Amino acid sequence: MVKYIILILLFTINILWSENIKGLYDEFFKPGAESKGFVNSLIASDDGFITIFYNPANIGLMQNKIEFYFSQENHFLINEISHLTTGLIFNYYNLPALYAGLSWRKLNFVEAVGYEDNENILMATTGIKIHSLCFGVNWKYFYSSLNSIFIQSISRGYGIDTGINYSFKRIIFGVSILNLYANLNSDEKKIKYKSHFGIGAKYFFLKNLFIYATIYKSPVKYIFSTAFNYKLKYISFSTGISSKKEIGLGIYLLINKFFIKYGYSLQPDENINKNSISFLFQM
Repeated sequence: MVKYIILILLFTINILWSENIKGLYDEFFKPGAESKGFVNSLIASDDGFITIFYNPANIGLMQNKIEFYFSQENHFLINEISHLTTGLIFNYYNLPALYAGLSWRKLNFVEAVGYEDNENILMATTGIKIHSLCFGVNWKYFYSSLNSIFIQSISRGYGIDTGINYSFKRIIFGVSILNLYANLNSDEKKIKYKSHFGIGAKYFFLKNLFIYATIYKSPVKYIFSTAFNYKLKYISFSTGISSKKEIGLGIYLLINKFFIKYGYSLQPDENINKNSISFLFQM
């Protein structure tokens, strides 16, 4: 009996570990309150730090000299699954406009079967803006460790994202390729990730109302999402929906140069929800 229990645990650990790695390095698993509130409709966006995870060219649309971001979120109703993100982006040269950013994402998963899964992405982002055109690249380093009584494993890898956006009057267009190159290596296996493609737009519909739309091609299917953002001087709201039947809501408060953000998304068919609280400081 004990032997069968151990085999079941080993099988469960391997499945969860594999899915966890795929979940984090699947580059549509994005951090931050805005990701939930806009339902991932941020491939073309000038909304600051978090948008570089969708399209690195968005760094060229930042409206401040420096932005510092911190986010903590929980997934799937299980508090033991947490996603931490922190980072900094800045404009360091003006003619042409050059931008850089550093960020760290960590997914920590402590499960009842008795193992700890710790996933990390360290990312450097570089971008350039020439008139209305922006180019950007994410340079990523992956680090994954699994520690249990049955399995100890460390994996490392590298990845590259690239993107472009163009601003024209009241519209921003964006195109990105995530995981243009990406792999993860360990003693046991080598995982090569497929590229993900996305195209999106942001439309300045009215003075305070903005519309977002994104079509995203994952390795297995197309995902369409759209969102609305209503902005006032010190507070803004967002809501969105995607073809995955995911619904999102967000509220974002501005106090001087400090933002407090909360985002929530729900997939009723899968009984999954995600929530995130984030902080952004601008200079």
